[in-house]
Amino acid sequence: MIKKLLVALLLLPFLSCQNNGKKKDMTYLGGQIINPVSNYVVLSHFDSKNDTIKLDDNGSFSFSCESLETGLYTFRHGEIQFFYLEKGDSLLFRVNTVDFDESLAFSGRGAEKNNFLAGLFLKNEAVAEKLPSFYRLSPKKYNAKIDSISKRQMKSLDELGKNISLSEDFIKIAKGTIDYNSYSQKERYIGAKFSDNREGYPNEIPASFYDFRNKIAYNDSALQNHYAYNRFLNRHFENLTMNKINDGTADADFKQQKYKLKLIDSLIDNQNLKNTLLRSNLRRYLIDTHDNSKDADLIALFNNLDTIERHQKEIQKYAEITSRMGKGKIIPEILLVNVRNESVMLADLLERKTVVFFWSGNSIGHFREIHARIAELKDKFPEYDYLGINIDDHFKKWQKTVLASGFNTEREFQFENDTKSENELLINSVNKVIILDTNSAIIDTYSNIFNQRFETKLLGYIN
Repeated sequence: MIKKLLVALLLLPFLSCQNNGKKKDMTYLGGQIINPVSNYVVLSHFDSKNDTIKLDDNGSFSFSCESLETGLYTFRHGEIQFFYLEKGDSLLFRVNTVDFDESLAFSGRGAEKNNFLAGLFLKNEAVAEKLPSFYRLSPKKYNAKIDSISKRQMKSLDELGKNISLSEDFIKIAKGTIDYNSYSQKERYIGAKFSDNREGYPNEIPASFYDFRNKIAYNDSALQNHYAYNRFLNRHFENLTMNKINDGTADADFKQQKYKLKLIDSLIDNQNLKNTLLRSNLRRYLIDTHDNSKDADLIALFNNLDTIERHQKEIQKYAEITSRMGKGKIIPEILLVNVRNESVMLADLLERKTVVFFWSGNSIGHFREIHARIAELKDKFPEYDYLGINIDDHFKKWQKTVLASGFNTEREFQFENDTKSENELLINSVNKVIILDTNSAIIDTYSNIFNQRFETKLLGYIN
């Protein structure tokens, strides 16, 4: 499937490669990117620095390593994908950025394992889309539906093991993927009941529904960089926090965040995993609209719990920026360009309450998804205007994408100075949204436009 691989083999520092001359231990990885969005790919192992590898003229790359740490690695080219490597694997993959997840295919030694994991990812995403319609089910029926899904996936893993030899390490990761996807789906059900905020909750859910929590491994080093495991832990800690503190007082957000940081510290012993969870949770809190008068207290607590200096510097930077982006503050003066390459100030575009969203042409699947989400919000909340800002630095490429996609050219813009504007607005995620009033005052900033709680916010601000 790979038409051409680089002749020169690149050794990656994050793999701890050493030339020990034992060819039997040699591990190869190569790939080809169809419709590349840049001239490089980024690969990394858990909590290691990213390593950038250039693509050749065919969009291909390759490297080899004689000393490899078995486990999960990440591949980034516009979007992120996990893959699994063991010593002796000779893994090749091919992906088309136009349809990233669905087009990804592996070949070579180690392909069957990675195609299985990629299949689990796609199946879980399909289930995730249907979950909101399942929330109407009783706890017993919902639990049975989720368990039936995981049982089918476990059966598929057993079938794979009959066809090829599977290491204990891979089986652990595959089972962990299935289990923590299932646990996460159950936490989502619990979270949905919390967000209903109905009197009498959580007595609506029987104690037996929570039995899965007895199986949680809070310090699984093999899964510490696994998306399913980390996503579950974040949802789990959110629900534990909401169950403990849900008093509706003015400083409830602060109390919840403080409790959550302490909870993570008390349950997670693996320092790398603990640092990752502490950082991601506090960063998410700082980015979302909140009362920042007590941020210093949270940062002091964070600095005592997270041992990585660069994490502490990053959080401090976020706090400084978000203090200028709080609710009621006037948004910085942002200069945009339209598809006709005319300059316009963001403030001049605000005629009603406006939802400002962001996207990048480097992630085709995402920008299609976010525009579909905006179309959905327009139908539900026509009281708002919706304004898209592209965060890339290539004008003609963005212009071509807007026109080819049929987007509303009067509501699509690009930053005049992308780096300066992204830093001022703290655009750390293309899922971030900012709600503004007609006077450029910030009504809200929210880190995930796809979260159902965002709709609750929109409804509240109409009133």
